[in-house]
Amino acid sequence: MRHNETKGGKNFNGVTIIPSDWEIVPFGSIVESTQLGVDVRATRDGEGLPLIKMGNMTRGGLNLSKVEHIESLDETQFRDYILRNNDFLFNTRNSVNLVGKTAIWSETEDTFLFNSNIMRIYFKKNMVSDPQFICYFLSSDLGWRISRRMVNRTTSVAAIYWKDLSNISIPLPSLSEQSQIVAIIENVDKTLRLTSEAIASIKILKKGLMQRLLTRGIGHTRFKQTKIGEIPKSWDVERLSNVARNRTERYTPRGDEHLPYVGLEHIITSQSWIDKNGTSSETRSQKTVFNRGEVLFGKLRPYLRKIAAPSFDGVCSTDILVFTSKKNLINEYLLLLLSSNRAIQYAIKTSEGTKMPRTSWNSMKLLEFPIPPVDEQKRIVGVISTITKAMKIEKQEEHNFQQLKKGLMQVLLTGKVRVTI
Repeated sequence: MRHNETKGGKNFNGVTIIPSDWEIVPFGSIVESTQLGVDVRATRDGEGLPLIKMGNMTRGGLNLSKVEHIESLDETQFRDYILRNNDFLFNTRNSVNLVGKTAIWSETEDTFLFNSNIMRIYFKKNMVSDPQFICYFLSSDLGWRISRRMVNRTTSVAAIYWKDLSNISIPLPSLSEQSQIVAIIENVDKTLRLTSEAIASIKILKKGLMQRLLTRGIGHTRFKQTKIGEIPKSWDVERLSNVARNRTERYTPRGDEHLPYVGLEHIITSQSWIDKNGTSSETRSQKTVFNRGEVLFGKLRPYLRKIAAPSFDGVCSTDILVFTSKKNLINEYLLLLLSSNRAIQYAIKTSEGTKMPRTSWNSMKLLEFPIPPVDEQKRIVGVISTITKAMKIEKQEEHNFQQLKKGLMQVLLTGKVRVTI
C-alpha cells in the first residue's frame, strides 16, 4: 500500500479540492431505498423487544449502555423494523446540535428494532462498496458541516428531511478505493474499541477495590459492628466535620491577574481529575480559593460526580465545595472518601432544588465515614493510585487514537491522501 498526495482536482463544496477521478453525486442518487423506524412507546423496564432510539446514536457509532424496550416479545409483528447486520442508520430528528448522527448496526444475539426518529438507508451496490464509507463521511468534520445546512429548526426539535438530505453532495471514489479507505479507518476503530473496553474494565476494578478497601482495609482479620456497618477493629467512625474543613476564602477576579480557574466543566465526571482549566481573568463573579491537593467537590448536581484534587493552587466556582483534611486524615484519602458511592448518594439525598439541585457543607459535614490510621490511609491511596494511573494512560491512548482517526478521515475522505494498492 502506498499513499500519494493529490495534485490538481475538482472543487467540492466550495472549499475542498477532491481528486479529478472522483465523482460528486447527490446523496439521493446512491440510495436504493429508505425506511423510517417504528412509532411505538418504549420503557426502560428491561422487558420486551429492545429499541434503538436517537439517544443511542453517537456521531458515527452506537451506545447501548441504556436501551429502552417496547412491551412486546412478538418479533413477527415488527419484522419490517428488525435491524440487520451492516444497516446504515441516520438520525432524522433530534436537538439542533445532534440531529444528523449516523451509525452502522452490528449484529447481536438479541433482536433490536429502531424507532421513527431514525431512518434506515440501503445503498446501490454499484455505487457504494460499504455503507461504512458513507457513515465515515457524514460523521467527519466536513460531512457534519454539510449536514448542518440541511437542519430545519422548530422551537423544540430539529429535523433533516429526506428532500434535503437527498440533495447534499457526496464525494465518491471508486468502489475499490472506498473499500481501502474503510479498511484503514476501521483498523483505528478496532483499536479504539479495545482501548475503551480496557478503560471500562479498569473502572470496574477501581470501583470494586474502592468499595472493599474503604470499608475492609488491607489485611484485617478482626472487625467490629458500628452504626455504619462492619469495619476493621482499629478504625474509627468520624463525621466529615471532624476530619476535614470547608474552605470559604473568596476571591474577586481582576483583569490583570491570571490565576488558574477550575469550573465544573473542567472536572471529568467520575474520574477524579481535571481536564485543562481556565484562568480567573476569564470570569467575573466571586470564586473560592484552593491550594494544591485540596479536594474540590461539585455541589451542583452531585450525581455528576465532579470531584478532583488539583496539582496547583488556584480558584474555583462557588458551585464547588473546597475540602482540606485535618491532622488525622490525608487529602489523598479524603478524595477517595468523597468519591465513594456513600458520599455521592448522601450528597444527592441532601440536595435542595428541583432544576438545579445543590448540596451544602451544612449537610455534608454530618456524613459519617470509617477512618483508618494514617499509615493505612497511605497504603490504600497507593493501591488506588496505581489503578488511576493505568486509567489515565489508557485515556491518553484513547485520545491519541481519536485524533489519529480524525486526521485520517480528513485526508482520506477528501482524497488529499490517496490510497492505492
